Amino acid sequence: VDNGDGWCTVMDYVAQFGEEKYVFLQDAIDAAAATNPTVDNLATVTLLGNVAGSVRLPDNVIISANGYTVQSVIDRNDHIVELHGGAYQAGKHPEQPPIRSIKIEGNTVKLSFVPRQTLKTVVVEASSDLKTWTAMDGVTYMDDGPGKECVISVAKPQGNNAFFRVKFEYAD
Repeated sequence: VDNGDGWCTVMDYVAQFGEEKYVFLQDAIDAAAATNPTVDNLATVTLLGNVAGSVRLPDNVIISANGYTVQSVIDRNDHIVELHGGAYQAGKHPEQPPIRSIKIEGNTVKLSFVPRQTLKTVVVEASSDLKTWTAMDGVTYMDDGPGKECVISVAKPQGNNAFFRVKFEYAD
């Protein structure tokens, strides 16, 4: 961007709404929401880069991920919004939330995620070859409700390779 004084400022655009590009994703979302789109005719903001940090997403705006990610997208009810087929949209619930982190503590593996709805059950299966899956006994999880971090603890499998498959059943 030409500053008009012989100097230029390099802008790192992360989002676009219409023809306008934005340095901050929240500015693009706010501009889209200001056009008063309806839930049946959503305004679309397209990501141009990865976004660190948190943004608020109204029900009438959708974020086209375009191959990029947003660290945290929050809807009007303070629920974390998940990625759906390349787009972020408020009010949609995925089949299963993505695992946020995996941490090994001694002989225990802790898997962290944020559920969009109240969980009824969580089943963890492990494999060392991606072919033979075994349900893990003694799986424990702490569920503080939708939008809050939930942690599953499982015994660390034997061997050098361990793959996990997590299945969620919602109460609703």
